[in-house]
Amino acid sequence: MTETYVYSYRYFPQFYWSVDYWCELYIGTIEVPVELSYNVSFEIELTIGDGEEQEIVLFTPADILNATLVEQVDPISLTLPISELNFKVYTTDPRFGIYAENEFSQSLTLRQPVRLYLTYQLQRYLMGTYYLDSWKSPAHYRYEFKAVDTIGLMDSITYDGSYWANDTPLQLVLADVLEPGGISFSISDELAEFKLRGFLPPGTLRESIQQIALAAGSIILCYGDKSIYLEPVKLPYRGEPAIYTISDEERLEQQEINIKQIITDIEVNSHEYVGQNERIETIFQNYLEPGEYKIRFTKPYYNIEATGIGYPQDNLATEDGFWLITEDGFEVVVSEEYVYGPNYIYLYVYEPGGEVTITGYPMVEYRQTYSFRESGLSPYQTANSIIIENGTLVNTSIASNVLALLRDYYRQRYEQKARTIESYMITPEDELLVKFHPGEVARISATDGKFIRGAIEQIDYDLAGGMLTKLRIVGVEDGN
Repeated sequence: MTETYVYSYRYFPQFYWSVDYWCELYIGTIEVPVELSYNVSFEIELTIGDGEEQEIVLFTPADILNATLVEQVDPISLTLPISELNFKVYTTDPRFGIYAENEFSQSLTLRQPVRLYLTYQLQRYLMGTYYLDSWKSPAHYRYEFKAVDTIGLMDSITYDGSYWANDTPLQLVLADVLEPGGISFSISDELAEFKLRGFLPPGTLRESIQQIALAAGSIILCYGDKSIYLEPVKLPYRGEPAIYTISDEERLEQQEINIKQIITDIEVNSHEYVGQNERIETIFQNYLEPGEYKIRFTKPYYNIEATGIGYPQDNLATEDGFWLITEDGFEVVVSEEYVYGPNYIYLYVYEPGGEVTITGYPMVEYRQTYSFRESGLSPYQTANSIIIENGTLVNTSIASNVLALLRDYYRQRYEQKARTIESYMITPEDELLVKFHPGEVARISATDGKFIRGAIEQIDYDLAGGMLTKLRIVGVEDGN
């Protein structure tokens, strides 16, 4: 049994800020199952402070003027898009405010946890944890917040870089990169035997994990609080079946179908690193004032030597003075005055300061190009190329697989955007299951009786509008 609902969007004109004055913008009608047409609402929980001073502020539907959630993925991890929760609230709580006198002003500059809850059939369920990225007050008593997912959180965490000379299990590589930043992870069984070697330059955790996922042929999904999950890429072009079908009855009439521009050429560079003892480089040379320093390397070196003033902090010293294990699990060598990390030197310069020189032998990088050109192109076809030249973990053993993955992904040229409704199911264990998930393969009714089978790359939720959802699906034609 279904009921027909008129979906509309509630908004407050900027020129009139009364909380009792609002307008509706007509969107369309849709058949909604009766069991889903009531008892669905969202709440947002904002964490302020930490430790004993921590406080939870709850925004209920009565406080929320507008809220949207955008979940997005890149199935081949050529990029790592950030999912966002954006919401606007009305509150007279004097602790909010942009001035120093407002109690929450300092805490709201930190990456505070933001939790999204769904109430369905009188039960409350956690839908996701996000992290406050920015906020502002466009008008009195009105506040706008933007929160990001774990990928967005990793974009603010630095990584020193590392080098794996030999094939190393993916599990160990991920532990080396993520655990020092406080990010947990898990991988699917299919990736348990996958191995990587190569160099990761210094950057952010987001940049580093993107490199790893691209080389491993995996997609990254955010699961839980500060946690990610890696599984193999699912490509409809390679026959990946749809988990479910979205019929005409399950979506609004509004839809958009595009055919993406053909990719004519793809190039992937492989990277191998070999030691040499002929050419030494000065990695760093400068006068340093007293203080603590971490000097990171932008490319792999070996036989590194440091001369000048400096010594390791006392808490880094060991009884034998040579070996130690740091908090992040890396084994490093301690000389008389310096600590050598996996891709950096950490030193303490004492009074009055002085000259420090660091030298080393650079690893020689050998590159090889793997290329593909689409067949059957018209002589008048406009060139549209993809070039991957800085994937430093793509070695000669896996470069052809990475190239084939890119080729098959970009052969998926149908992109469909459609409005539908999210649906929910409660399991016997009282867990809430939602229908749509980023990265899943779905079959959706298109035009002229055709269907598209593709991966869900983006889901836009209008939380203030209940279950109204917009999907972006990229894939291939799948018959009638």
